[in-house]
Amino acid sequence: MGKLKNHLIGLEDEFWAEANTLIGGCENFGDFFDTMWEHRDKLPLETDEDVMILLEDAWYDKWSEYPSC
Repeated sequence: MGKLKNHLIGLEDEFWAEANTLIGGCENFGDFFDTMWEHRDKLPLETDEDVMILLEDAWYDKWSEYPSC
């Protein structure tokens, strides 16, 4: 069971590394979501709704660091 758990953790790490790399280059959440949805298979234990919520949280966490215009 340890190998499977390590594999799943590795996939999740890859997913979030990709998200952190791409988030700054996306103009809006829709672009970010569409881009990251291509990597959806790296979070096999999450429901589609959970992945959407996680991505939305990541988007707003990232852009909340900057003052709004």
